Amino acid sequence: REYYGASGGYHCFAGRDASAAFITGRFEGDGLTSDLSDLDHNGIIGVADWWKFYNKHKKYRRVGKLIERFYDEAGQPTLIRRQYEERVQASKDMRKKRNEIVRRYVDCNSKGVMAEPFYTIWCDVHVTEGLRYMRTLVIEPLTPDAEVERKCVCITRSQWNDPNLEPYGDCGLEATTCRRPRG
Repeated sequence: REYYGASGGYHCFAGRDASAAFITGRFEGDGLTSDLSDLDHNGIIGVADWWKFYNKHKKYRRVGKLIERFYDEAGQPTLIRRQYEERVQASKDMRKKRNEIVRRYVDCNSKGVMAEPFYTIWCDVHVTEGLRYMRTLVIEPLTPDAEVERKCVCITRSQWNDPNLEPYGDCGLEATTCRRPRG
């Protein structure tokens, strides 16, 4: 009652599944929904993380299962619950794949001085492999509704022909440092 009662901070969750609100931040009206179909893979994983937090928390204890979208009258998972669990696993697999790609590279360094209209980007020299060159790492969308992700990375000659890489802006293929306009 302290948390879910009429004056409690979580009263909007009492007697309903409003899982989407944990991700969307919409704690009123139609934001208080159990419909997770509009969430991207990060949102799906976020809901799973909240569920795990509350499932293991000693202060917030479970008092039952809500008969609604995810559980039937017998308290058994519904088809929608099973599909959600499949989405969680697929989202975790996609995140793992993305992270494996990103871990192959070192991020570019950057420095900007507020009074100047540009910022400087550079790659440190690798102790054993020598110069590192700037490239744009292109990470293909993990889901159909996601956007291509691009980030500046530093590569060695051995990574030169990696198909996930593009030249970094107009800095040149041999660039180890570059000045770019702000914005």
